Amino acid sequence: MVSFYKANKPRSSSKSKDTPLFLTVKIDTVNAQGQGLCLSHKPIIAISDGLPGETLKIKITKKRKHIWHAHSVDSEIHNVHPERKIPFCKWVTQCGGCSTQHCGPTAMLRLKQQALDGQISRQLKLGALPWTAPVVSDNQAYRRKARLAVDARNKQAIKVGFRSANSSQIIDISACAILTPDLQNTMNLLHAVIHKEGSSQCGAYQALRFVGHITLMQLPEYNNECSISVHCVKSLSHDAMQWWANFAEKIRTDVDSKARVILYLKEKTLRIFGSTKDDETEKHTQRDVKPNSSDFIQVNASVNSKMLDLACKAMSDAKSDKSSDPILELYSGMGNFTWPLSKLSNKVLAIEGSQAMTEKAQRIAQTLGINHVLHECRNLNDPRGIEDLLKNKKHKVLLDPSRDGAWAVCQQLNIQVASKIVYISCNPQTWLRDAKVLIDNGFLISSLTLMDMFPYTPHTELFSVFSHS
Repeated sequence: MVSFYKANKPRSSSKSKDTPLFLTVKIDTVNAQGQGLCLSHKPIIAISDGLPGETLKIKITKKRKHIWHAHSVDSEIHNVHPERKIPFCKWVTQCGGCSTQHCGPTAMLRLKQQALDGQISRQLKLGALPWTAPVVSDNQAYRRKARLAVDARNKQAIKVGFRSANSSQIIDISACAILTPDLQNTMNLLHAVIHKEGSSQCGAYQALRFVGHITLMQLPEYNNECSISVHCVKSLSHDAMQWWANFAEKIRTDVDSKARVILYLKEKTLRIFGSTKDDETEKHTQRDVKPNSSDFIQVNASVNSKMLDLACKAMSDAKSDKSSDPILELYSGMGNFTWPLSKLSNKVLAIEGSQAMTEKAQRIAQTLGINHVLHECRNLNDPRGIEDLLKNKKHKVLLDPSRDGAWAVCQQLNIQVASKIVYISCNPQTWLRDAKVLIDNGFLISSLTLMDMFPYTPHTELFSVFSHS
């Protein structure tokens, strides 16, 4: 085979691509994730800590074809927005969590709603949208569950905290102001013990060297019980287990008398410290219906309670105590919505994609004495997954999917099979896609509500109601 010579193309300088680019820009607006946007630059620049009207110096951190990403690099800001705040957390520039501390949460929610309003109106070709008052809670000390990353490779510098933004690097963080007070105190105590005993023979290094992560959780529904779930990658030595037993005792004494430390190995429970005999019996007979560290729960108990009230109000029948239509709850999980909804209808179908969650929801129903809810595990990504359930009678439908949305389900819903749809979304982008399907199937948006489930973060939860009259 003849080969022809081709001159090598001159390589572009990788150095020039990697060199940080500094610019001075004016912020025009804010997007639904709380990022400031400079629309005059092409491509558009999204600045993580910019607010409308401000002029600030920025550093470009990532370049994409249609959008660049950046953050400010100078404390000198011209035309400072009236709602700009000094961040309350000293780790704000390192931690990947509360990235919108530069703005008051009420103002940030308002800016997010303005951004979403424009986006929904444009993409769905709608006029004025039926917004209701947003659902809010206390801005700090709201989070009742958190996953702590652990790095104990260096016994002189053990790290327990959170991962930095867009990185696997673990930032050692001893205090987190958005955790509930009991979880804050637990986190503080853990760090105090680690830094006191980190390099000792049977100290924190031995106890943490084979720990992948730790989950802190507090359950208001169960007498505010706190749990510290330690997820191990290898079996722990006797001394390491004793360290955790001692730590459990210290937590129960210093922080919360109801706290438990649970050691896991590949999701299998190894030991429970700080528990009573009743706890042990409950574990061995598999009658524990409380959420564990791997279960999904809404971390903001206050917003969750208000969200449940909204759902019940939307689903209730004004003419009677019980709804005339059966309720079809999809993506039902362990029953966050199921139990309140069960008071509104004589028939509730709770459909979940996880077999483990379905079984746990069934156990909870038995504990609560609820016998008119049918729990079933189905593949809700199947375009015909619920077709047989919709044949005989109209349903009121509640959707609470993951970030992937409910596209396959929405394809099956129309005004002949659903009298009303309540759709709770943690991802407005997939909600937009699904809402178009519902509108094409004959539904109207009758109300929209933003929920500040995660204050000071880019996340936005959307509560929506669809009807056809």
